[in-house]
Amino acid sequence: MKNLLLTAAFCALGTAASAVTQDFEGFNGGDDITGQDLGGFTLTAGGDIVEIVNAYDYFGTGYFIGSNPFVNDNPYRADFSVLGVNQVSVGVGDVNADADDLFLFAYDLFDNLIDSYTTSIADSFVGFETLTVSGANIAYVVFGGGNQLYPNSVYADNFTYSTAAVPLPAGGLLLLGALGL
Repeated sequence: MKNLLLTAAFCALGTAASAVTQDFEGFNGGDDITGQDLGGFTLTAGGDIVEIVNAYDYFGTGYFIGSNPFVNDNPYRADFSVLGVNQVSVGVGDVNADADDLFLFAYDLFDNLIDSYTTSIADSFVGFETLTVSGANIAYVVFGGGNQLYPNSVYADNFTYSTAAVPLPAGGLLLLGALGL
């Protein structure tokens, strides 16, 4: 029993892979969430406000995020406070207003581009395109879209990030071996 407890304690030093999704349903329309901890990440949009948009006006249900005002060229930026982020997905789109070029870029701590995804939506598009990037140790992502008249005139929803499993530290393995476990 003692060996089982020691093994369990040391194995707990490593963590399993996990995914976290923020769907923004826990907020109210108009809430300013700029810089708030949203479960392992914070959102900013340059000098703009990141606010909750009441999707009932467009889709009949739910909430998503928008930047305010739309006239500034400030994409969304999500900075992670957790380590080991290896994949990020976000729905980015519009509500039948104009054509937009959408993008999602992933960076490491040294501002090196890890991965990118770009696509375009037509002016008749209503909804979200899911953009996904992946790579080891993503520190932050930049995403958004727009056009020349309205540089960041898109909305976002269902922000999801995944973390890689963190292995048991080598010192823990040596200790387990020394204990004969």
